[in-house]
Parts: sequence; structure tokens; C-alpha cells
Amino acid sequence: MPRAARNVNPNKKTRNARYNHMEYFTVEETNIICIYDIRTRAGLLRDLRAAIMDVYDPELKEIFRTAIRKLEHLTDSEYLELAPGLVPADDLEVEA
Repeated sequence: MPRAARNVNPNKKTRNARYNHMEYFTVEETNIICIYDIRTRAGLLRDLRAAIMDVYDPELKEIFRTAIRKLEHLTDSEYLELAPGLVPADDLEVEA
């Protein structure tokens, strides 16, 4: 089928679309994330990777893994679009 003839869903979010943390992270992932320092994506990833070593419950470990994978696929600017829903914007830091 030619590219122009394909159905395009205008409501489908693209990588460049503005992110909503509740649409991106599950409630469980959001709860885990908010336990740690969420001012920077790198700091949050560092904390989650360290903490997962002490998690023995398989379901909880999977929540950590999916949150880490999602954070790894975000750029810092995309994370900053998500983060205000997690913490007040004044508490966020932009890494150089």
C-alpha cells in the first residue's frame, strides 16, 4: 500500500509529542519513581539501578525494570516534560 494511502491516526502520540507522565508511566512505576530523587533523569536512573539490587519480589522487580527501560528511552528534555507531573517544576534540574 502506498505510504500516502495508509490510515494515519492524528491522536497517536509521536516521540516528539508532549508527554503526560500518567500516560507514560503506570501508577506503580510512578509510585516507585517518586521514592527517589527525580530532579534529574540520570540521578533517578542511578538510584533505581542501585535499588533494584535489593528487590527480591519478582513483580516489584519487574516494575523497577520497566520504569528503568522507559527512562532509558527518554531524552533529558523529554524527561523534563514528564517530571513536572511528578514534582514541582522548581525542584527540577537541567544537567549540562
